[in-house]
Amino acid sequence: GVSHYSYTYDGSDTLLSFDNIFQVKLQGYNGITYALADNTDITGATLDTTVAQTIALTAGVDTLGGSSIVTFTANSASYSTSDNLYGGAGNNALNLSGGGTFNIGSNVHGVQNIVLDNNQYALTVTSSGVTNINAAAITDYSHSFSVDASAVNQGLTLSGGAGENTL
Repeated sequence: GVSHYSYTYDGSDTLLSFDNIFQVKLQGYNGITYALADNTDITGATLDTTVAQTIALTAGVDTLGGSSIVTFTANSASYSTSDNLYGGAGNNALNLSGGGTFNIGSNVHGVQNIVLDNNQYALTVTSSGVTNINAAAITDYSHSFSVDASAVNQGLTLSGGAGENTL
């Protein structure tokens, strides 16, 4: 059978994880409702469109998103092309940290901004929704930043960092 659990966020609780649960539905603060499946997925989420959300990717396969402004956070251990990211209404972002090689492709939907921290990056971007890549936080001259966006057919704004930038 399927086990169902309820959890109400009262503003002071922190949900860390549920193990071996097929589906969990969370509802609480400002009417935000999350539906989790397979321990790491947030699918069919209904989010208050007036509340910006920050959602961290996990090492597993993630399906994450919502209808509000969403900022996804990831590093090379948590992001993969098997993840499915769905940005909500407004200006959404994927904030990458720790450096590495990332392929931002058809698995990323409705995410306009890719934001990088002060590390070395190599990006391949094929997602048609990405309109801005911001590497301005790269202040270390020894960190390089490269991006291949040759498959993107719309306008793309690139902000390079202090190190060597290859576009």
